[in-house]
Amino acid sequence: MWPASNGNFSSSYSVNYSLNVDSPGSNGTVQVIDAMGNVSNVAYTNGVVTLKLTEQPQYVCRPTRRWPRPTRRCR
Repeated sequence: MWPASNGNFSSSYSVNYSLNVDSPGSNGTVQVIDAMGNVSNVAYTNGVVTLKLTEQPQYVCRPTRRWPRPTRRCR
């Protein structure tokens, strides 16, 4: 649980977080899956995606190029 500025729990509190998902200089998109299973595509720049962290878990998936079909890597 994330504290509010006064140290008390707040369900609306969040913090921005930068996550390295690819090599520097790379741009693209990753899929972010929230705790309810909702999937959204989020762009990253220079290999870094910015996430808004809350008390709910998020999974970040990036397609990998493998034969015979693409797969996903999640963190």
